[in-house]
Amino acid sequence: MSIARRRLNSPRRTDRKDAPRSIWWLSRALATVVAICFLVVPASAQNYSILFNFSGGAVGSAPAGLAIDAAGRLYGTTYFGGSGGGGTAFRLSRAGSGWVLSTLYSFNGTTGGDEPGILVIGPDGALYGTTLSGGAPCNCGVVFRLRPSPHACSSTLCPWHEEILYEFQGTPDGANPSGSPLTFDSAGNIYGTTLYGGSESAPGTVFQLSPSAGGWTERVIHTFHGYDGSHPAGSLAFGSAGDMYGTTENGGLDDIGTVYELSPDGSDWTYSVLHSFGSEGFPIAGVVLDPSGNLYGGTLLSPGNAFEMSLHDGFWSYTSLYQFDGGEDWGGVSGNLLRDPSGNLYGPVMTGGYPRGQGSVFKLAPAGGSWNYTDLHDFGEGADGVGPQGGLVRDSSGNLYGVTIGGGQYSDGIIYEISQSAIK
Repeated sequence: MSIARRRLNSPRRTDRKDAPRSIWWLSRALATVVAICFLVVPASAQNYSILFNFSGGAVGSAPAGLAIDAAGRLYGTTYFGGSGGGGTAFRLSRAGSGWVLSTLYSFNGTTGGDEPGILVIGPDGALYGTTLSGGAPCNCGVVFRLRPSPHACSSTLCPWHEEILYEFQGTPDGANPSGSPLTFDSAGNIYGTTLYGGSESAPGTVFQLSPSAGGWTERVIHTFHGYDGSHPAGSLAFGSAGDMYGTTENGGLDDIGTVYELSPDGSDWTYSVLHSFGSEGFPIAGVVLDPSGNLYGGTLLSPGNAFEMSLHDGFWSYTSLYQFDGGEDWGGVSGNLLRDPSGNLYGPVMTGGYPRGQGSVFKLAPAGGSWNYTDLHDFGEGADGVGPQGGLVRDSSGNLYGVTIGGGQYSDGIIYEISQSAIK
């Protein structure tokens, strides 16, 4: 079963023909079951465990991705469901030998936002994120902050308080945030991307939100035009010199995506295309950096690949580290790569995986100038998840956590763990 994603009141249509692949995949993969459930799922001694099965209704369906705090608690959102119908924000915490999910906030689908993206824990400990749509005046999405209620509450399950930091207008400030995690700089400014908007019919922006007089001021630091990229869907990453890096899933020379750099230039930013994909394109996630400033990312186009970008003598070079053979369309990387302290890379593959083609999780380990690939889990067995997305997070013990957008006991997605013992 699948449902069509709700049409956005934005400068462009989002049908299959011209939609960014991240939106198109969501319309293919989502499944909803109207049910209400609050579960404690026992932890498993196996290498792979399902920690929680989403069930639609008040609990929500179609999780977007995860954030993790120092105590190992997981935070995330669901695109749909909740008491307000516009998705949920949740926390998953250990409880004895199992896990318990608490719904922190239900989005109302209108002024408070609709279809929230992946959360990030801000410098102040609050949760920050965006919604794809909702907000006034054009249903173009919002930037929000979630914190515990400022009022006394007798219940441990009191809903958190949402504060709208910014409502997008479409033109000239952008429309429909990509849903990737927001990025903070050392001054507390927030950076993110929108899939649409900017100037008239423009295919997206990079924006900055700065604290100002008790509120927030939005500034567009780049508007895309197609030839320099379009639909920037991934999160942004800062380099050591203050440069910012990202990807677009469309645009560039062959309209299948770019890797770009934004360099601070006084009070402005200078935009440069570092790589324009000619094959193995459609990067729907951003890039991560190593201590030497090399960039790592992945592409969705089958066969998708994991890649590295390196700077030599003032020029950037592109290297494919591993090419995925998903066995069907869109068998590529579907979330930000995670880099551990040893330099290993981890990520989800949207489809493919033996034998059912419902997705997989992989590890790439550097080995003397090459990279060794390990398949950590293939989805689709029994009531397992379907369609892993949103990247992975890692706890202090080296365990990995992620979500699938569908599948599970109720076909509404899962939260899963891959234990450290399986990763070695």
